[in-house]
Amino acid sequence: MKMKTAPAFAALLLASACATYEEIRTMEPIESRTVAGDYRALAECFADRERVAVGGGMHIVHSVQPADRTARVSAAPLSMLGSPTASYSYDVAFAQQAPDAVSVQLRSLHTIWGTPIAGEEWFDRVSGCATALRHQAVSPAQR
Repeated sequence: MKMKTAPAFAALLLASACATYEEIRTMEPIESRTVAGDYRALAECFADRERVAVGGGMHIVHSVQPADRTARVSAAPLSMLGSPTASYSYDVAFAQQAPDAVSVQLRSLHTIWGTPIAGEEWFDRVSGCATALRHQAVSPAQR
C-alpha cells in the first residue's frame, strides 16, 4: 500500500509548487556563484546534464540572449501524459561578467522540506561543466 501512495504523494507535492516562466525568472536568487568559462557553453552543457539528471521528469528549457551575454536553463515538470506543464520549478541564469568569469544564479521553488527543487547538487553539475570545458579548451600540445 505504501508503494502506491508514495508516487501519488510526490506528484501532489510537485504540482502544489508552481510558478509561471516569468515568475521563476524574476524571483530573487537563492544562491549565486562565479565560475570560469563562457556563459553560452556553460549553459548548454548544464542543460544537457540537467536532461540526464532529471531522467525525463522535467522539460528543460535552454535560452540564450547574445546581446546581454546571458543564458538561462529553466525546468518545468511534465504532466502525466509527458507534456510540459505551464508551471516552472527552477531557473539557472548564466551571465558573462568578464572574459573568463560567469555569474551563475539559482532561482528555485522549494520542497516542503525546505530544499530547492533544483536539488542540492545543481552546482556540482555547473562546476563539472566548467572543468570539462576547460579541459576541452586545452589542446593536446599544451597538455
